Formats: sequence, structure tokens, C-alpha cells
Amino acid sequence: MKPLHLPLLGFLGLIASCGNFEGSTLIECPSATQFAAVSPVLEKRCGSLDCHGSIGRPLIIQGQNGLRYMDNLTGAGGGDSGVAATTDAERDENRRSVCGLEPERTGEVVRGALEPRDLMILRKPLLIERHKGGQLLLKGGAGDACIESWLRGDVDTAECALAISLP
Repeated sequence: MKPLHLPLLGFLGLIASCGNFEGSTLIECPSATQFAAVSPVLEKRCGSLDCHGSIGRPLIIQGQNGLRYMDNLTGAGGGDSGVAATTDAERDENRRSVCGLEPERTGEVVRGALEPRDLMILRKPLLIERHKGGQLLLKGGAGDACIESWLRGDVDTAECALAISLP
């Protein structure tokens, strides 16, 4: 093999290793199954088209009332905003977006080395850090408890349901 091909092979190997989100050791993320209870909270509080339901943001939340996921290969998608219910694919993309926002720090939370409130996903909506959208969660409130419990690995579905029902 020519030495010129070695860097290309290394690059292709790196790309291949990043392709499998679930099996990757590069990003540790809390449970996908439990995230089904959390995604509606994020969709309601953060997913409008003028906030994180916009493709131009580092955190993108997709769902029924905002940006819709579309499979570019098949053309299949979640449907029109405000009409079709949030799809499993949209929830999966929301989880990827949350965990990819601060992947190293998220891994530290999963391992117990950091607290959930050390992550932007809670710091900004709780106004621990400046947030252009203002305060979207109350400290100790249902939305805060829902997201924090998922990040700790044991989602509190009752708090998530309460957070969805609150105005």
C-alpha cells in the first residue's frame, strides 16, 4: 500500500467509527427508551420554530409543533407541523441532539462525575446561564425534575407527564 493512502484509510476509519451512535464509545447518553418521556417536555418548552425547532441551532428539537424530521433518502417524514404526532425518528434525533450538545460533559454526568445541572440542557432553561429564550424551567419544577432524572438514569415519568400538562 502506498504511504499516501494511509492517511485516507485513517480518515475513513474515523468516519466509520462515528456512524454508530448507540454502539459508539465516543458519546455516552442516557437511555433511549426513557427519553420517550423527556422528549415531549423539550418539544413543548424548546421546540417551537423560532427557538430550537430551527435547523440553525446547535440544539435542534423536532416534533409535532416545530421542525419535522425528514429522511432525505426516502423522502418520508413526520408530516406537517401541528398535524401529525411526533415520530420515533424525531425523538431519536432529539436525543442525539441533546447528547451531542456537550458530549464529553454528558458522558461525565452519565458516569456520575458531574451533576445534571452542569449541562447546558438545564443551565440555560433554568437561567443558571444566560438564555436568549428566558427561563423555561423552574428549579425543582416538573420539567427540571424530568430532565434531571433522565440524565441520572432513572426517568421520573410522573414529573415528565406533569411538565407536559403545565402551561
